[in-house]
Amino acid sequence: MGQFLNEKVRECAHEMSNYTYNKLWHDTQRQLESVAVQDFENQALEPQFEKPAAQTAIFELYVKYICIANKLEEIYDQMVQPQKRLLVRKILDSCLGRVVELKGDLVNIDIMEFSYNDEVIERLGLTPLDIEIKVPRYFRREREKELAARRETMDEILKKMGFLDEQIEEEKMTELEAIRVIQMHERARQGRLRAQFMKEIRLLKEKGKPESGKDKADSGLIAAMKIQKLTQLRYSIQAKYQEEFQKALQDTKRRSTRSKDLFNETWRDKDETMNAKQSHYEDMIFNEKYAEVEEELRKVVDDMMRQELELLQAALDRDRAQKGKKVKKSNKKARRSGKKGKKKKEKDLTPDRTTESLFEELFINGIIKKYPETPLKSYLGDRSYVERSGVNPTPGDIRQVITELCILPLGSEMVRNFAPCIRSILLTGSKGSGKHTLVNAICTEVGGTLFDLTPANIVGKYPGKSGLIMLMHLVSKVSRLLQPSVIYTGDAEKPFMKKIPKTDRTDPKTVEKRSTKVDQKLLQQAYNRFIYIPRPDYGTLSYAWKTLLSQYSGVQPTFDSGAMAKISDGYTIGSVVKCLKEVITCKRMLQLRLQPLTHVELINSLSTKDPVYREEEEAFLTWWGKTPLGRRRQRVLELEMEARIEKENASDKAKKGAKKKNDGSAFIEFQLTSPLTQLRYSIQAKYQEEFQKALQDTKEEINTKQGSVISEDIADEIRNWFKEYKGRTGKLPDFPSEEHGGSRHLLSRQGTESEMSRSSAPSSKESKKAKEKSKSAIKSGDINVEDTFENGYKASQSSFLPELKTGIEEFNETWRDKDETMNAKQSHYEDMIFNEKYAEVEEELRKVVDDMMRQELELLQAALDRDRAQKGKKVKKSNKKARRSGKKGKKKKEKDLTPDRTTESLFEELFINGIIKKYPETPLKSYLGDRSYVERSGVNPTPGDIRQVITELCILPLGSEMVRNFAPCIRSILLTGSKGSGKHTLVNAICTEVGGTLFDLTPANIVGKYPGKSGLIMLMHLLVKNIGPEDRVIFIGTSCAPWEADQKLLQQAYNRFIYIPRPDYGTLSYAWKTLLSQYSGVQPTFDSGAMAKISDGYTIGSVVKCLKEVITCKRMLQLRLQPLTHVELINSLSTKDPVYREEEEAFLTWWGKTPLGRRRQRVLELEMEARIEKENASDKAKKGAKKKK
Repeated sequence: MGQFLNEKVRECAHEMSNYTYNKLWHDTQRQLESVAVQDFENQALEPQFEKPAAQTAIFELYVKYICIANKLEEIYDQMVQPQKRLLVRKILDSCLGRVVELKGDLVNIDIMEFSYNDEVIERLGLTPLDIEIKVPRYFRREREKELAARRETMDEILKKMGFLDEQIEEEKMTELEAIRVIQMHERARQGRLRAQFMKEIRLLKEKGKPESGKDKADSGLIAAMKIQKLTQLRYSIQAKYQEEFQKALQDTKRRSTRSKDLFNETWRDKDETMNAKQSHYEDMIFNEKYAEVEEELRKVVDDMMRQELELLQAALDRDRAQKGKKVKKSNKKARRSGKKGKKKKEKDLTPDRTTESLFEELFINGIIKKYPETPLKSYLGDRSYVERSGVNPTPGDIRQVITELCILPLGSEMVRNFAPCIRSILLTGSKGSGKHTLVNAICTEVGGTLFDLTPANIVGKYPGKSGLIMLMHLVSKVSRLLQPSVIYTGDAEKPFMKKIPKTDRTDPKTVEKRSTKVDQKLLQQAYNRFIYIPRPDYGTLSYAWKTLLSQYSGVQPTFDSGAMAKISDGYTIGSVVKCLKEVITCKRMLQLRLQPLTHVELINSLSTKDPVYREEEEAFLTWWGKTPLGRRRQRVLELEMEARIEKENASDKAKKGAKKKNDGSAFIEFQLTSPLTQLRYSIQAKYQEEFQKALQDTKEEINTKQGSVISEDIADEIRNWFKEYKGRTGKLPDFPSEEHGGSRHLLSRQGTESEMSRSSAPSSKESKKAKEKSKSAIKSGDINVEDTFENGYKASQSSFLPELKTGIEEFNETWRDKDETMNAKQSHYEDMIFNEKYAEVEEELRKVVDDMMRQELELLQAALDRDRAQKGKKVKKSNKKARRSGKKGKKKKEKDLTPDRTTESLFEELFINGIIKKYPETPLKSYLGDRSYVERSGVNPTPGDIRQVITELCILPLGSEMVRNFAPCIRSILLTGSKGSGKHTLVNAICTEVGGTLFDLTPANIVGKYPGKSGLIMLMHLLVKNIGPEDRVIFIGTSCAPWEADQKLLQQAYNRFIYIPRPDYGTLSYAWKTLLSQYSGVQPTFDSGAMAKISDGYTIGSVVKCLKEVITCKRMLQLRLQPLTHVELINSLSTKDPVYREEEEAFLTWWGKTPLGRRRQRVLELEMEARIEKENASDKAKKGAKKKK
């Protein structure tokens, strides 16, 4: 009885959830329609010459699309009706692609990766956290089986190599051993009974005492368990309904009712009272499959009619020949092929190897790495709550950028195909700034494969030229087969190093001169975007301290994390993490209750870390200013300055003149998975399976029962058109090839030759070149450095607005007013399936009928030619061959160095050599830090800003195929920053978010693995060859000293450069608080703000190392008796190197030399000149007015 009631409760909760998400979908669609109308109007506007107005208009659309995409992601994750989910997925991918497009426009306007507009956020009533893109969960969830199989493959390879212990089989016990075990357990049972008896006695004694307060942890645990059960319930219902949906797709072929696939007629007024569980509709599936079968049959009939037309043409030609006319030569071959410019297939070096063997090889070699599961939110830090300059983003801003640039393109195929995605990104920042965390987070969020091509990783694994060619071939082949993939390169500046003396490499006094050691041109050519992760500010440090400390259970909640954030000013989040790990060891954790954690412990550990020195930070900023975006931003700032000065000068002149005329009159001028969610996921899978089965069965039924009727109808339609055309023009038409539309195109044209020529007129070479040029310009994520917006600001043409319009129209026609009362379980609709499959079958049959009608037309033409020949007329020669061939410019086939190897063998080779690496599961949120709450300069973003940029540049193009194909994506990105700034974290986060494959091409990793020139060629062949713009592959580089590379080569290698600055107080405070909260013994009152202040100048990586050193296992056990103190952390932190001023200045100087940095510098100079000119004009006007007075 109880089980029956539980089932009823679950069904009621499921039906209520269906109603809730349907209502949320309709509300979101109304918002999307309003935003789409605004977007279309904005596309039609004339260019604006006022930069703030243009930035406000585009940023408002950008924020609205993010909010809508986040809602649609939640709807798609929880909705169980399979046909609705198809439309929601289409609209979601279009919104994500539009976000990436608008992000590119904002980068062009702001000349920085991070965009801020507090006025828009405040007007819309949002916070910086509301505008952070949520990485779609389907990036990984729909590929869980694939990812699990890949992890098992990696584990098997490691077991073969002896790195993992095999599971020990249980030994059989003897009778005597079994008796001893039973006795031991019986003694333990009696002991537990005695303890329970004593506990009852104690409770009876304390029963009369007043309650001192209940444990909130127990109630919270119970609430969390209830939420988890409800979420799992929804996931199971999703899988169940999806399975039923797939089954219904195959069982509904027996119905042949045909209805319109329009939302207003199907969904607007549809009664769904009988379908409370929202399962599928059988009649809709039948209609969909009927249309699909009709379309297939139409293709068949088209082929038949083409053959029939060819036979008729041949008969007509024979008749003309008999009458003395020259017969028109058949050009059948040329008309049918239509292939030109076919690219020669590259030679496969491993044709006989399976994907598993290639994966195993790469995994064994350490190329494919098993990254840690790192969610993007683990990159600690909030979004910026104030507008920033763009150079100093918060961790939340970096998360947003990483989501937009990396996670969305990798996770969504639609975003990858249509959005302007990048192919490579460079994460820069000091050590410990979180670069590796971001990489792991990208891989974790999209479920990608991580290829570690760090030089230190690949050295010696593929020696020689042939080995390098093989490595490149393996990586390129396996990365394409295991999409989404993340090809990671640590120390990305080393391949672009100039030849310098050996002493220069180790001399610490040459920090300012190290920018000449890297070829910046090659570096900027290799990466599309450059993300600089700056030193965290106070807010980020405070958040990091608080978050990290909360992870230790023994740390007191009252621990002052703000003090530590102040102390650690200048340190990165990585330094904070290291400090906590050093201090809060396992032993220290056990002592936390008796000996609470003190600030001295953390300070001692933090003092051993290296902070981000000013010189290093300035070097990062200088380098970023030399990136394409940095140069462009500098140019815009210069123009703005010049305009401001000119305006002020003009104002002064006007004031002076007015004063003279009027006798001195004054003028005043910012997830737990529940059981219900699991239930909905299971229902989704079940309904999807039923839906696919219904699609297949309906198509087969339409083919069987109505295929012949559809073919006859199509053939009769084409024959009637032949007669009509012959009657109007006196000749037979030319039957279009399948590439030109076949009979559909034929029936849509007029009968006159002029109209036919206009409809089939080929485009000129110039127009084709212009289209290809514009397409390549849209696809590339590169930024024009010299663009100064002299023609005004205007949003670029979108590839996703037509898709959004189509999705909105489909929703309005099919779902807006559909009565779903009869489908409470939200299963599929049979009529919709029948209509869809009927059209598909008709299209397939049309191709077959077209071939038949071509032959028939040839016979008719031959007969007509014979008749004309008998009458003494010349028969026109057929030019079918020339018209059908069209093959030109065939590209030479590139040699495949591994033609006899399978994908599995290539993967195995790269994995064995360490090129493919098993990255840790790192969600993007593990890159600690908030979004910026104030506007920043763009050079010092917060961790949240960096997360946002990484999402936009890496995760979205890798996760969504549509975004990758249609959005202006980048191919490479360079993450720069001090050690511990989180570069590797970002790389792992990208791989994690999209479920990608990580290829580690770090110089230290590949050295010695593919030696010689032949080895290098093989490595490049395995990795890079055959990777096209449509492939969801991105090159990510991380660098702690990008100025040491040849800047020309570096900028050629990377499209974008991201500088991860030293974390500020807020980021450090957040990181300390978050990391400390992970230790159960740390008291909640621990002052993480003090540690954030103390660790100022240190990176988040230094903080993490500090915590790992301090809070060991032993220390964790002592936390309840000995609470954690600041001294422990300070002692550990003191052993870390902070980010020195020289290093920070070196980063800023380098960033100023990047394309975006140079452009930004130029803009700033122009703005300054304009401001000065304006002030001079104003002074002259004042003097003139005073003189006149």
